[in-house]
Amino acid sequence: MNQETWPSRVIGVAVASALGILIAVQDKAAPFGDDSAPFTVLLWLVSSGLLGFVLPRRPWLWALSIGPWLPLMYLVLQGLGVHAPIKPDTFSTSLILIPIALGVCAVGAYAGALARRMILPPSRAAEPLAGAGR
Repeated sequence: MNQETWPSRVIGVAVASALGILIAVQDKAAPFGDDSAPFTVLLWLVSSGLLGFVLPRRPWLWALSIGPWLPLMYLVLQGLGVHAPIKPDTFSTSLILIPIALGVCAVGAYAGALARRMILPPSRAAEPLAGAGR
């Protein structure tokens, strides 16, 4: 039986949060100029997809752990008066980015979990048979 334990969940959330922060820092650096958005979306999909594949029991958790960091960084930067690379550089743009980030990360995480279940289906050998043991 493939039970996910709470330590693996805590480690998964820590890794997902670190990935979300790294993606936010990468997007702030904007290595590709105005073309950084597709690369950020790709990083969201790959990161959440890998976590969904490795720990498929709670894909929504990986989306919530990776996605909000970029919009949160933009909101903090705008609150501090620092220029953010997002166009237009407004609070409403950052707020609109929250559901977009969560949606993209959810697609990646659920796709990873689905791929895991298709490639490595849960074994039924570990489940007790009904009526066995009498």
